[in-house]
Amino acid sequence: MHDSIERRHSLRVLILSTRHASNTENKREERIFGGMVKTLIGAGLNAEHRTIRSERDLLATVSFMEPDIVLNALHCSDHASGSYRSIQKIISERGYARVGTDEDSLALIDSRYSIQERWRRDGVATSLSFSIQKSRDGFLEGAERVELARDFPWSIRPDIGIASRRDRYASVASSNVELRRNINDLSRKFDRIIVEKCPGSKSGVHFYSVGVIGNYDRTLVMPLELHFKKGTHAHSVADRDITRRRVVPTPVYDKALEDELKRFARAAYISAGVRDFARIEIIRSENAFQAIDIKAQPLVPDPLFDACAANAGLDQDQRTIAIFVAGFARLFREGSAFISMPSKMSSSLAKPFFSILYD
Repeated sequence: MHDSIERRHSLRVLILSTRHASNTENKREERIFGGMVKTLIGAGLNAEHRTIRSERDLLATVSFMEPDIVLNALHCSDHASGSYRSIQKIISERGYARVGTDEDSLALIDSRYSIQERWRRDGVATSLSFSIQKSRDGFLEGAERVELARDFPWSIRPDIGIASRRDRYASVASSNVELRRNINDLSRKFDRIIVEKCPGSKSGVHFYSVGVIGNYDRTLVMPLELHFKKGTHAHSVADRDITRRRVVPTPVYDKALEDELKRFARAAYISAGVRDFARIEIIRSENAFQAIDIKAQPLVPDPLFDACAANAGLDQDQRTIAIFVAGFARLFREGSAFISMPSKMSSSLAKPFFSILYD
């Protein structure tokens, strides 16, 4: 059956990204995703890229394209009611195969506190934190824990949305009074807040970003250590810090430490339930690792994920193919019999990487 489908037509891959109001942003995304399309076509897939702004756009696009596999490089779409819905959920409801994390796991990691609770449940070390939620009448549930906070500093940030948005509003408090004031200020904009114990002195703490591609027992784990330039807050790593070179990633030179970090990152990845690819933020304090946050989608493009892949030996073309090889391997394991990897794809990825991701 696989061979007959591959002979009939190349698998149709649809890559979705956001349609921006700015032509500059649209041209930038067209360069990025146009490059991915070219790579996938070269690997034997019939790939196209489309931009969307609303759920109506999405439904019209998939109905017209009738893709076999969808990769969406955005998280939510405007809904006609004015609310937001998960793109993955909409695609899933219509039965399309997808590369990337499913809607339930995306909902989990959308909350930094929720994923930390999952890690605590599964025995993956993470930071000390608590959650505050604003009720409909404006009452801050959980705010009583502010008085119990000790050993400052503590960080405060929104607990919804992708990590870059949470970091944009992050602040640090050095006393209970400052902590209470920062929480009250942030609650005027956000209904969910995470309050998190900052690690010890910055000089004794090491920060890592770990890219992961794969699933189950077949994962390519790609760590980097992060070094912060003067004036850059370690609690708030945003894409702009990377592109402006305020955060400098370097390889993990200690082989034993790198192997230990890879084992820890793999455990955090599996616990989170993410699929195909993700990037995990990890710290090491007092010789112990802690998983802090995870980003799964959107993740392409992502400066740190690309840096992790490049350090492992994957350029952007190889990174794209590796993500799809991981997706193909998972879909086949899940019983998607119509998914047949083109023979050109297996030869397009360097053999050491292919043998890790696909059996």
